[in-house]
Amino acid sequence: MKKILVITHGTFAEGIKESVNVIMGDNSMIDTLCVTVSSSPEEVKESIANYMNQVDANIPVLVLTDIPAGSTTACAAPMLAEYPMMHVISGLNLGMMLAFAMQAVEDGDIHENIRNILEDAKNTMLYINDVFSESNNA
Repeated sequence: MKKILVITHGTFAEGIKESVNVIMGDNSMIDTLCVTVSSSPEEVKESIANYMNQVDANIPVLVLTDIPAGSTTACAAPMLAEYPMMHVISGLNLGMMLAFAMQAVEDGDIHENIRNILEDAKNTMLYINDVFSESNNA
C-alpha cells in the first residue's frame, strides 16, 4: 500500500489525477495539492506537513512534483529528513504517474523500484516525427 501526493503549479495536479481516473477508475491513493499565485512557501510546506501527519507513518508516500527546480519541489524536498517514508519525485508526466499508481513500488527495494520507473518514463518521451521518419526510411 502507498499514497501519492501530487503537488503542482496551478490545477495541473487535479487534471492529471482526473486523467488517471479516466484510465484506471477512481483512485483513492492519489491526493493533490495545487499551488496558486497566492500560495506562500510556508502555506505549501504546512499543507505538505499536515498531509504527511495524517498518513500512516509506515506507508510510503510518493510526492510527485511538476518541475525539479520549481517551488513545488523546493517546498517538499527539505521535508525528507522529517518524513522517512516520503519520496520526492519530480518531472511529472501522465505515463510516469500511471506507472507509480499501477506498480507496487513498495514491494522490495522501493528506491530501486522508483529509479526503474523513472528510467522507463524517460524512455517514453519521443519526438514522433523521428519515429515516423525512421519507419518511412525502412
